[in-house]
Amino acid sequence: MSFTIILGQMLMIMAMVMVGYLVKKLGWITNEVYGGISKLVINILNPFMLISAAMEADRLTGHELTENMLYVGLFYLLSIFVSIGLAYMIVPKGEYRTLYVLMGAFPNTGFIGIPVIRGIYGKEAVVYIAFYMVIYSILLYSLAIWLSKRSAALRGTLKESEKYAKGFLKQMIVNPGMAASVIAIFLVMTDIKFPQQVVTVCDYFGDATIPLSMIMIGCSLVGTKFKEFVGDIRLYVFMILHMLVMPVIVALATRGLGSNEVIRGVFLIELAMPIGTVVGIMAGEYGADGHYAMKGTMLSTIVCLVTLPVVGLFF
Repeated sequence: MSFTIILGQMLMIMAMVMVGYLVKKLGWITNEVYGGISKLVINILNPFMLISAAMEADRLTGHELTENMLYVGLFYLLSIFVSIGLAYMIVPKGEYRTLYVLMGAFPNTGFIGIPVIRGIYGKEAVVYIAFYMVIYSILLYSLAIWLSKRSAALRGTLKESEKYAKGFLKQMIVNPGMAASVIAIFLVMTDIKFPQQVVTVCDYFGDATIPLSMIMIGCSLVGTKFKEFVGDIRLYVFMILHMLVMPVIVALATRGLGSNEVIRGVFLIELAMPIGTVVGIMAGEYGADGHYAMKGTMLSTIVCLVTLPVVGLFF
């Protein structure tokens, strides 16, 4: 993948992010509206983008399915175990070591990953992300809860979250992202055809995902105290190693492996994604330092605009 192609896509994304920052700064989008649009993107538009891509994609061959699943498995092994290694290296001990593992193990595969991958590779590539999101949802309501509670316990502020503690299995299975991912996987494995009107409606919803997602990211930057980021060397080191050094090493190591460069490209882009937004939310629900995790999300999202094109040089 050409550096200029990824850079061009990231510049377009940056422009949309700046629009979001501006409209929030002007007061056109209130906090209440921001919350509503975020739910719309996560629960409606992103799922429709997955389903829309699956409707128009060719049926996955057994080889493509196997190759993608191998990369999905490698993605989560690297995300989790590299995060553990970096956390132990950067954070001497205590609650933040566990929090760093949580931040690294759950990158923003959906909210940012889906629109970025669609922008770079086209709609057809989005179907590969469905497999990532199924595993993500399972780990989110198991490993992420455990890490959040462990960090909070070390902090001495552990609290049981009614939102996540009760019925977590149901939440893991019954959520729009999981449902859309399962539907998308089913569609690309069966090659079921739908009337053009149905496909067009899904397309319309899916097409709104990229601009609205980026505008929401811009909105979230308003009010951020950027001076809080200055001096936090641990966070900078963690991001550079996790979002730049690791993806570059993996990109070099996987050159020539497999026959589908799009599947490999999706894997590498997901590997270079910033910290997921849900990390801060879940950490806060259990009494861990959700504010710090959210700070990591904001800073890593900004840094990603620079690091991802660099990673693209090594595709």
